[in-house]
Amino acid sequence: MTAVRELPGAASPPRPATLIALCWADWRKLRGRGLLAAVLLFGACHGLVAAALIKGMEVLGNKFAEGRLDDSPADPLDLSVAAEFALNLAVFPINGFALLLLFAILWAEDFSLGTMAMIFSRPVARWRVFAAKTLVSVAVGTLSILLAVTTGLVLGLFLFGIESDVTLLEGAPLVDWMSDLPGLAERLLHVFSGILASIVLLLPAIAVAALMGSLSRSPVITLFGSVLLLCMDFFVHSFLSIWAGVDVTGREVAQVLSRWTIWGGRDLFAIHGTWAEAWNPNAASDPAAAALAEAAQAIPQTAWGLLGQPLAATMLYSVVLGSVALLLFCRRDVT
Repeated sequence: MTAVRELPGAASPPRPATLIALCWADWRKLRGRGLLAAVLLFGACHGLVAAALIKGMEVLGNKFAEGRLDDSPADPLDLSVAAEFALNLAVFPINGFALLLLFAILWAEDFSLGTMAMIFSRPVARWRVFAAKTLVSVAVGTLSILLAVTTGLVLGLFLFGIESDVTLLEGAPLVDWMSDLPGLAERLLHVFSGILASIVLLLPAIAVAALMGSLSRSPVITLFGSVLLLCMDFFVHSFLSIWAGVDVTGREVAQVLSRWTIWGGRDLFAIHGTWAEAWNPNAASDPAAAALAEAAQAIPQTAWGLLGQPLAATMLYSVVLGSVALLLFCRRDVT
């Protein structure tokens, strides 16, 4: 048989887009709209606010612990305290809402503008597009958290230095666990583990945004739908936690169920300190968490209860919701 010769000047078939090229395309879209810079700047502001709050409490007379620290001239503050405060602020829902706004645009805008139809008309697998958006979402969330902590570290170094007597932090909000760790390197290692936990906690929110974006194909509906779904999960978690803290029938079941919610998976972040706040009744900062902590006092602290269960709950929601979103993303008609 004679080989078919390609005519001179004939257009060659387009090459399939690689995963890296798709990620770069989504990254450029976010950067071109200015949304990426705004979200990352907002993340960095958490480090600024954390350092300013700590400095303000120091100026007001070291009113950092319960009531007032001792009149000792020792200084309980250093850069690790500022970094931990910044990390805690970065995982608050306020920063989460800013990230959800970016996720909503990333997952739904291409559908609403018709860009997705042009992308799928080329030889590119839909799962690659989905994977690229997932990777970009994780990258932006990670950068936001890292910028918050880095800003806190830099300002903490400038304002407080590296020398401190952290034993005076006993009873202080958010950083009480540091009083048991005199070594700076050890405290920073715990802060780093908190960063890793925060990144893992981003996954369910990304999966929710991907699911809502695949269903609605509207950035506005994706944003408010994701917020509504996550708020419903929070209220369910709070209801079950309060139920678990009351001496009524079914409190044991309510306690178990409360930990298998998306919000219950946040216990994964609480264990990055020396002790888990979720199991310490004195560290609970809201009525729902206090009720759950009181109900959990009788349960022994195990590796599964402290780390395995919240990690399993977080990954379960991420995989299930993400799989449904992937199925819709790959199967639904985009015309």
